Amino acid sequence: MCFLNSHGKDSKSAHSYAVKCHDNFKDKPCQIEQLMVKQTDEDIKKNRLRLRVTIDALRWLAFQACPFQGHDETLDSTNHGNFLEMDKLVASYDEEIGAVVLGNAPGNAKYTSHPIQTEILHIIASNVQREIRKEIGDAKFCLLVDESRDEAKREQMAVVIRFVDKPGFTQERFLDIVHVADTSSATLKQELSSVLAQYQLDVHNICGQGYDGASNMRGGWNGLQDKFMEECPYAYYIHCFAHQLQLALVAASKEVADVHNFFDHLALAVNTVVSSSTRSDELHANQVAEMERLIELSELETGSGANQVGTLPRPCDTRWSSHYASVCSLLKLYRPTFLVLKSIATAKGSGSSPTARAKAYGAVKLMMSFDFIFILHVMKELMGITDMLCKKLQKKSQDIVNAMDDVKTTKILIQELRDNGWSKLKADVLSFWETRS
Repeated sequence: MCFLNSHGKDSKSAHSYAVKCHDNFKDKPCQIEQLMVKQTDEDIKKNRLRLRVTIDALRWLAFQACPFQGHDETLDSTNHGNFLEMDKLVASYDEEIGAVVLGNAPGNAKYTSHPIQTEILHIIASNVQREIRKEIGDAKFCLLVDESRDEAKREQMAVVIRFVDKPGFTQERFLDIVHVADTSSATLKQELSSVLAQYQLDVHNICGQGYDGASNMRGGWNGLQDKFMEECPYAYYIHCFAHQLQLALVAASKEVADVHNFFDHLALAVNTVVSSSTRSDELHANQVAEMERLIELSELETGSGANQVGTLPRPCDTRWSSHYASVCSLLKLYRPTFLVLKSIATAKGSGSSPTARAKAYGAVKLMMSFDFIFILHVMKELMGITDMLCKKLQKKSQDIVNAMDDVKTTKILIQELRDNGWSKLKADVLSFWETRS
């Protein structure tokens, strides 16, 4: 009887604890469900924060044209690539982010895997393409297409739409890049039609076509432009003016033997120097020494941003502007380049193989000749004029009227150089020859 009287009166007894649990259960019948909802809300908030960090990092890297993935993304790696390293950086400045990303994220919700990155990029690209399509509206447009190969040697086709927007300004928008099985006109036509259909662009709204001069593109009987004109007779083809200029310059240079040989010699000298990092370092050291020498002789001005160390860009056959860049750089770095080649030729530099020494010796002999220096200066003056035209022709806002005016102006400048530029050119060449000999 005493046992029954004292039963449950001890607040620490098992019975008292059971009674409290029973009362709580009756008072909050949905407690378990509410706890689950609360937990789910917290997970959603964390997941959204992780995803937002991933999206922002990918957008920034894409905008800056930076690669995402590292060569080694394992835990022991010292550099996990731009994307993961950026996540780390952001997490180090924000405790809330640091608590939910990377190592603190659950294994199934990190949102950092390569497939997730690719999917997000596709979504961003789709949004951009959707905005471009809105901007085009129902306007007539010109189709600009070029084909090339990617790093995997797969054929691909870049599609650019040129149109006039509602305020009346000419716009060019890179719409898509498509992999193609081959570059025949039939295949390109089929793929282009699919792209236009995908974005609901009416073929009959094409008012122009701009391609390079390849037969599969410009062919009047079975080329790509002819196939589109069968459907849209006003889609006139215009050969890219910048490409025409490139072809004209290449053809003209080959007609003059000395000029043709000069560019072969230029490529030999530049490629011999920049073919290894050791030689590039030697070129850098020679530049610094040359600057110090000229400053000591008061032949070089000093100041903030002046006298920057430069490089020798290689000339590229498909980009004539690169030849102009090589000419200008070699003129500026003539003595440092000559010293590197001389060092290689005498087996004191990094290129000690017989082939390297022979190439360097040949380049040294060329750079010591007056003819090479003379043509180098001629090409700098002449290509300086054509390079300005090349850049103008590639402007997005360029039109046929202004393009023809630019061509006319260029011809006038070249004629003026021919008629009145000899005295100055001769003086510049002789001065250069005397100071470098």
